[in-house]
Amino acid sequence: MEIKDIIDLTNSIYNEMPVWPSSPLPEIKRSGIIPREDYNIEEIKTMTHTSTHIDAPYHFSESGETVDNLNLRSIVGDGFCIEIDKKPGEEITAQDLRSKWREYYNNIILIRTGFSKIRSFDRNFLYNFPGLSMDAADFFMDKNVKTIGIDTLGIEPYWHSDFPVHKKLLSRGFIFIEDMNLENLIEGKRYFIVALPIKIKNGSGAMARCIALDIY
Repeated sequence: MEIKDIIDLTNSIYNEMPVWPSSPLPEIKRSGIIPREDYNIEEIKTMTHTSTHIDAPYHFSESGETVDNLNLRSIVGDGFCIEIDKKPGEEITAQDLRSKWREYYNNIILIRTGFSKIRSFDRNFLYNFPGLSMDAADFFMDKNVKTIGIDTLGIEPYWHSDFPVHKKLLSRGFIFIEDMNLENLIEGKRYFIVALPIKIKNGSGAMARCIALDIY
C-alpha cells in the first residue's frame, strides 16, 4: 500500500478558541517549563466536545454506545467528502444530499460547507452555521451510512434547540464527527479516513485526531 498523502482534518485546540456557544472556553496553561522543572508540560481544562471531536450515541441516548466502546470499523475506513454550499441560516436538506449522492453506501461521509473558512468569534460561524434538516437525517438512515462528519460546530443547526437530528440518528447508532477541517479534500474522491477519539471511559464523546489517507 502506497500512502500518497496524509491530510489532517483536525482543528487545533487553543485558549479562547471558538466553541459551541454554551460551552466554556478552553484553558491551556504551562505547568512545567524546562528552565524550572527540566521538562515542558501543559494542563488543559475543556469540554470533551471541543474542537474536532466525536459524538458517540451515548451523547443523546442512555442506551447508546459510549465513546470508549465504539466499533472502530465505523470511524476507520473508506470515506468521501461532499460539498454542500449553504448560506448562513440555511439547512442541509435531503434534496441537497440527493444531488451529490453517488455510490457512497456503507462509507464515512464528510460534509464540507465552507464555514471552517470563517472559523472565529463570528456570529454566523457560532450561531448560523448550516446543519442537517430532519429529512436529511432520514436520507442518511436510508443510505446505510453510520458515520457523518461536518466542518461546522454541530451536525445540525444551532437553532434546533431540542437537538432532534442528534436524538434521531444517535439513538440509531450513528456517530458524528464535528468541527472538522475539510478544506483540503477533493470532493467525491475516495479516501481512507482515520478518526480516533481519546478513550474516555463511559464518555459521551471525545476530542479526536482525524486524518484522510490518499491511498487510491
